[in-house]
Amino acid sequence: MNRIFALIAVVASVVLASNADAQRVNQIQTGVRVRVTRTEGRPLIGSFIGVEGDSVRVMPEGASQAVRATAEREMTKIEVSGGRSRAKGALIKGLIGLGIGAVSGAILGAATYSDNNATSCTPNFGCGPEWCIFICSKSQAAGLVGVLGGSAGLVLGAVAGIATGQEQWDTATLR
Repeated sequence: MNRIFALIAVVASVVLASNADAQRVNQIQTGVRVRVTRTEGRPLIGSFIGVEGDSVRVMPEGASQAVRATAEREMTKIEVSGGRSRAKGALIKGLIGLGIGAVSGAILGAATYSDNNATSCTPNFGCGPEWCIFICSKSQAAGLVGVLGGSAGLVLGAVAGIATGQEQWDTATLR
């Protein structure tokens, strides 16, 4: 019983400590990469300039001098970049590649399937119903090519994810 209470205490302290570590907006250093999610429009990503009154000032990516001020009432969230994770990028982009590859492979397999009959077959070359080893129906063609396409998509997506990484964002509190 004591172990259960000890485990609950450890888990609670980790959760509370992670919430306590949330950075406040007025503690963000100038030049840090931030993402401001606004009530309307696309998120604003750029370099943190500072806080002025109730507004957060950010220099958007690609802008040389155009600093944008966003009022607190227009913001739903502000996040600080925690860097890029190659492992997270490989996982996310690998799974996206798997899905795209599997679906497009299944569609391609079903669309290109043709029923090999004796008139279009070279004898003893592995076609016709008596030689049905891998692909005997349209659904099997879709399944096999879907698996192959999904495998290729998984590998290509994971490689792309390792190369580019996935940005991690840590939420900052407004007040």
